[in-house]
Amino acid sequence: ITVPYSLLEASAGIANTIGAPLAAGLLMMDGTRGWAGWRWLFLIEGLPSVCVGVAMLFILPKDFQSATFFTSADKAWHKQAHVAGHKHQMPHKEAEGLEPPDNLKPCSLLMLAARNRRVWLCSLAAFLKNAAWIGLLFWVPLIVHSVLTGGAISANSGSGLQPSSDPGRRHMLEAAAAVVATPAKGVEGLSSSASKVSRERGVTAVLLTAIPFCTAAVTAVALGHSSQHFQDKCRHVAGPYAIATILLILFPYLMLLGRVATFVFLTLAFTTLTAPNAILNS
Repeated sequence: ITVPYSLLEASAGIANTIGAPLAAGLLMMDGTRGWAGWRWLFLIEGLPSVCVGVAMLFILPKDFQSATFFTSADKAWHKQAHVAGHKHQMPHKEAEGLEPPDNLKPCSLLMLAARNRRVWLCSLAAFLKNAAWIGLLFWVPLIVHSVLTGGAISANSGSGLQPSSDPGRRHMLEAAAAVVATPAKGVEGLSSSASKVSRERGVTAVLLTAIPFCTAAVTAVALGHSSQHFQDKCRHVAGPYAIATILLILFPYLMLLGRVATFVFLTLAFTTLTAPNAILNS
């Protein structure tokens, strides 16, 4: 199931690829009807998500066996796989005549998972990955903007831009709104031409965030196919994570190579950190 998982993972990247220019356009609505651009972004992009989420409560099947889009052979295979996996986790004598996992109580399933060493190892890997990945995922517009303008994270601070002390800017979407719709916030004495340049850079930063998501989507599918073809998950997960680790550690020094190189390395770090998700979860 690695390839189907990789396609699911890629769909999230494609959604973010499409969402980046959409977000840039919505953030440009700053001031329309007295609303900040990030408020329009929350409303227009958030409302469909809420509606679909509510609809899924009634559309999705209750369990695997009640899903109409699986064949009888699929359901039989799933049941056998669950029983076989359940017996593998228990001593042989206790495994004899056990009920299928689907019939066990939630507490029993939880105890089985808690005694599984692989669950703990995968959980540790996922925790460490998410600690780095979330920092990039939720802050990538602000990071890219800082790279373009020579701001807080750039080795060249010649532009004089400094991070705002406003705690609201620490939120991803509000940070994205800040770099597009309110470029003068936290910066004193900007002329109208400088403000226009900053706004254009802000739009460019939001648009550029589509590139890391796009490369991550393509790489996720390629890794999924390769992992399933070679029947190997360990190297297909550990390899990209090792590359991402090295890039993130060296990132402050890589920024000395210039804006283009910095963005390329940022994209590569984000891609190698995101693409193995499907393999890790399958």
